[in-house]
Amino acid sequence: QDDDHETSWWEKEKVSSLELSAPLTSLPSVSVERAIDIMSREGYDQLPVIQSTGEIAGVVSLGSLKAKLLNGKIMSEDPIMRATYSSFKKVNLDTTLGKLNRILDSEHFAMVVHSQRLFTNSVDVETRDVIVGIATDIDLIHYISRCDESKTGSEENSAQSSRKVSESGN
Repeated sequence: QDDDHETSWWEKEKVSSLELSAPLTSLPSVSVERAIDIMSREGYDQLPVIQSTGEIAGVVSLGSLKAKLLNGKIMSEDPIMRATYSSFKKVNLDTTLGKLNRILDSEHFAMVVHSQRLFTNSVDVETRDVIVGIATDIDLIHYISRCDESKTGSEENSAQSSRKVSESGN
């Protein structure tokens, strides 16, 4: 890391500070046409693809589906698994926003996961990742600007209160 880098107040905050909504997920067998319809109707750009076992298979994005459809690489009736990106970055709720920001410098999103222990029988335990959200630049910028506004607003309010107190004392 660069020693001259001055840390911003938000970099040490956690991903859990972001107001991420629970993602809509899909099985790999859903058609491309249906996935596009779902994402358009629900207002999502990315759709995590989950195996019936609960394992994360990957993610499809509206942009990649559109590009692959227009280039003829997939057909509208194909299962979305044919267009699923299986390579993506995962973060957890304790990841710092500074680390998330560095990931988002090179990725369009990061999958926010929580590890869950699953007993498969009386002695064996597996760990599975459960998706709790998808973090993007927009989520990060929204959080920073919202908190900056509240910090600026409270500083202005305390400055006004200080002026009023000093004015009433005269």
